[in-house]
Amino acid sequence: MTRVFNPCVERFRDGLRALQIHLNWNSVETKELMPEDHLQDDDAFHPKINLALWRGLLRFARPYRWHLLGLSLIAMACALGDVTLPWLTGRFVDEITHNGAGAQLLRYEIANVVVITVLSVCIFAFIILAGHITTGISYDLREAAFDRTW
Repeated sequence: MTRVFNPCVERFRDGLRALQIHLNWNSVETKELMPEDHLQDDDAFHPKINLALWRGLLRFARPYRWHLLGLSLIAMACALGDVTLPWLTGRFVDEITHNGAGAQLLRYEIANVVVITVLSVCIFAFIILAGHITTGISYDLREAAFDRTW
């Protein structure tokens, strides 16, 4: 008996095979899952880190070391703002709990507005500085690559 190719049936079989793989990995050979050419696989995971590659890339980051330091300081300021907001909320709740309707909340409201404003400015500065660093390193890397090709 000749087997007739039916795309719907083949798609159904592929779905069953995928389900079988999902339910029991060892029941199907992994060869079916892995692409033959690993260069074509964008999601290939390589557990080794190539330190020589990173050292070479860090060479391009050297002119931006002060920018990177500023980026780190801004990131710490953002983290401090993120930690401060729940702490302020706790003080706000404590003030209401202790004093009820006579609670003096103005200082907590002002502090909250100040922290949110500073956090917003820090995030904006972080985005601008990170974009400057990324664009600069990409440009320098591209220039070095084109210098080698000519």
